[in-house]
Amino acid sequence: MRDIVVAFSSDRGATWSTPVRVHHDDWHVDYCPDAGPTIKVARDGVVHVAWWTGRPGGAGVRYTQSRDGGRSFTAPIPLGVAAASRAAHAQLALGPANQVVVAWDDGTRAIPPIVLRISSDGGRTFSAADTLTSPGESAGYPVVAIGRDSVYVAWQQRSERGVATDSLRHLHEIEALSQPKSQRPASEQWINPVGSWSVVLRAAAIRS
Repeated sequence: MRDIVVAFSSDRGATWSTPVRVHHDDWHVDYCPDAGPTIKVARDGVVHVAWWTGRPGGAGVRYTQSRDGGRSFTAPIPLGVAAASRAAHAQLALGPANQVVVAWDDGTRAIPPIVLRISSDGGRTFSAADTLTSPGESAGYPVVAIGRDSVYVAWQQRSERGVATDSLRHLHEIEALSQPKSQRPASEQWINPVGSWSVVLRAAAIRS
């Protein structure tokens, strides 16, 4: 069962509370999803958590919060949920005026874009999803930060042509590894290339 849990310590990590599930997703899976949760604690002590679950029929990114130090959590808000979803990597940021920002690579779509949703009331409600990437760009692993009046999101992306090129290169590497050691390329040729990936940064004004 792959559910997200939270534990807290009030003595600088010497002891820890019993882990509490943020939500009973009840997703049974026999592999590593490679998509952990994101968690932030606001100045007022509210614990904010966003995560991805691959549970069939309700897969995608959700958000919840705790106002009692992680002892209990509110009913989750579905930020981007569908019948099925590839792994999504959510990131949280908290602003000075009660803003909560969540960015993730939307695995519910055939070509995953980076999407952003903003709350101006401490995570009680969120704006509609804003797509940050261009059509045809496969994107992933966003990071997000908030300045005085702007939100900054960076991510990696590549075109569908780049996906095909990198996949072909990877296939050739696998074929080379199947050869006897004496026939393989020199070891210095096995440094993993960046390929067609690029890193993109966008900034947008936020309103309280």
